[in-house]
Amino acid sequence: MKKTSILERLPTDVLIQVLDYLDQHSQFQMCLASKPLSETCIRTMWHTPTCTTVTAFNALMSTIGTRDCNLYYPYKSFIVGLCLSFHTPQTVLVLNTILPAISLKKIWIENVQSISQTFVDKILCISDKLYMVHFSKCTSDTLTTFFTVLKRYGPHQGIEKIMICDCCVADQIVYQMVVATPMLQHFEYYRSGIISDCAIKLIVEHCRFIQVLIFTLPLNIVQANTVTYESLELLAQSKYLKVLIYVFLL
Repeated sequence: MKKTSILERLPTDVLIQVLDYLDQHSQFQMCLASKPLSETCIRTMWHTPTCTTVTAFNALMSTIGTRDCNLYYPYKSFIVGLCLSFHTPQTVLVLNTILPAISLKKIWIENVQSISQTFVDKILCISDKLYMVHFSKCTSDTLTTFFTVLKRYGPHQGIEKIMICDCCVADQIVYQMVVATPMLQHFEYYRSGIISDCAIKLIVEHCRFIQVLIFTLPLNIVQANTVTYESLELLAQSKYLKVLIYVFLL
């Protein structure tokens, strides 16, 4: 009788939980070496891989870009998102690997102090179906560089959702964002500075299909946590706006 491994005997939902508890290196090793894992488990793990260092990102790109015939699954076809969530603030300048032909739909960028235009350009080249971008704990330089490169590609018709959390954002960055993403429908803004009347005007004028606006203002600007009459008048002109939430932290 043919012997079966422990992995083969585990239910799919249990295997998925096992993958979630493994560290990043062990996940990759397990998926590359374990044929008993079902395709459902593999797809779940590779759906949105997380890279906590630049080295890990280069290793991931090299892994999914390999033409090794021993690979059991076409991993790169399973990837729809990418999370660059660094443990410590990082400066991302260049890539040491050629990016494979994948098509990202979602991107998370966290804890990045500075990022090069070359890096953003290469990321956007594999993001032709991009519809969601999430920034967290990034500097204004990082956001400026990203939206500057995005704008250079011309208005991106696919991006519908942007989330900015714990970043440093000024009206100029909002301008770059809305000009580059005219089809924006969902914008969440957490603890990243004051949303001025000028910023509201830019959003309403350039993102005519906006449906959801969520603003959570930071503790250090309590005195500015007010919605002006001018902003409300501007928002009233937005034909598709369904949800408007201002959260004032006290």
